[in-house]
Amino acid sequence: MWINVITDVLGGLLVAIVAGVTTWLLGRHTYRRELEKKEIGGLRRLIGDLARKRALVEPQSLSRVESAGPGHRDFDAVSASVFNVRNAVDEARLAARDEDSSEVHHILDQMSLHCNDYLHGSRHDPENYPSQIHVLRVSLIRELGLLRKVHQELPDDEPGSKAYGAAKHGSS
Repeated sequence: MWINVITDVLGGLLVAIVAGVTTWLLGRHTYRRELEKKEIGGLRRLIGDLARKRALVEPQSLSRVESAGPGHRDFDAVSASVFNVRNAVDEARLAARDEDSSEVHHILDQMSLHCNDYLHGSRHDPENYPSQIHVLRVSLIRELGLLRKVHQELPDDEPGSKAYGAAKHGSS
């Protein structure tokens, strides 16, 4: 009789432990999946924002800018646009999983640094901002390629590719 009670209690405990562990594992998997969806959503928004930036359109010729420098309408607009790009990168970072070793965080940090390099460089050498924006665009394309290696489902739009409504590069 006591053996049956002990067997029933141990069996019940074993079932409860297995059920608890299974519930915890499923909850953890669901939570991580939701974090990944949030991260991918943030990255998709970032790629869309970059694709619509006129300042990042691939230039046909860097020499076509007649007058540059502070106070020039294009210089001011491009600098403001790059500042907005940096803010969009920061928003994507907030949506990314918060893991110290996150590859995505590292790539987004690099993108932010590239924007800072443009803003600093153009402020100190405003006459050269057209070539600096080209360097920024190339750097952003490289970093987006690295993001796509982490998340293959991201669109392959390039910065500036949808600035005038037409998809010149990639698809969404």
